[in-house]
Amino acid sequence: MIELKIGYMTSANEIYHYPIQRFENEGEAYYAVMQTDPDVKVFDSMASLVKHYHTFSDGDSKNGLLESFGQSV
Repeated sequence: MIELKIGYMTSANEIYHYPIQRFENEGEAYYAVMQTDPDVKVFDSMASLVKHYHTFSDGDSKNGLLESFGQSV
C-alpha cells in the first residue's frame, strides 16, 4: 500500500505533509486530509478534495494571513 500525502507550505514558509485517508461507507468511497484542524472536511472524490484546498483558505485573525490548513504562523 502506498500512502498518499498532500504537501503544504504556510505563509511563514514552513512545510507540512498531511496524509490523505480513504474511507468507505455502504460501498461509497470518501477522502479526507488528516490534519490538526478538528473540522475535517470529507470529499466524495480526490478531484473534489484537491479543488477545495486549491480554492479555499482560512484567515488568521492574529496576523491577517491566509492558510489552507489552519496552521498557526
